[in-house]
Amino acid sequence: MGQPSERHNRVIEDIADMEPVATEHTIPRHRCPPCQKMFAPPVPDALPKATFSPLRRRSGGRLGALFFAWYDEIGQQIKPAEVLHADETGLRLSGETVWLWWFSSSTATCYMVDRSRGSPAWSTFFKEANAGA
Repeated sequence: MGQPSERHNRVIEDIADMEPVATEHTIPRHRCPPCQKMFAPPVPDALPKATFSPLRRRSGGRLGALFFAWYDEIGQQIKPAEVLHADETGLRLSGETVWLWWFSSSTATCYMVDRSRGSPAWSTFFKEANAGA
């Protein structure tokens, strides 16, 4: 591929221990000789065109730590609902397929990312509710 035609910088912001942490990546860009279009490799751990890293709830801390209490409060509102809707959809995260689940009552919706598409994800969401059963 040879030497890059130019380089550009991309800053990815992360929140760790309640303080923002910015990581600057220097990304080599190459020019396609026939079409003159510039191209660059993807930045690891970054979503396309994003300047914040992905929200991670329990694993890795990050921004999830800021919202943990709020997230759990919403979950506690949903769990005793008489009618609960749930669904999941595939999501690529760091090159791995995970599942974005949503649980919704008539008053609130809670989202959860889990490696499981089946009953283990339900167990994760309802573990506190099932503790007394």
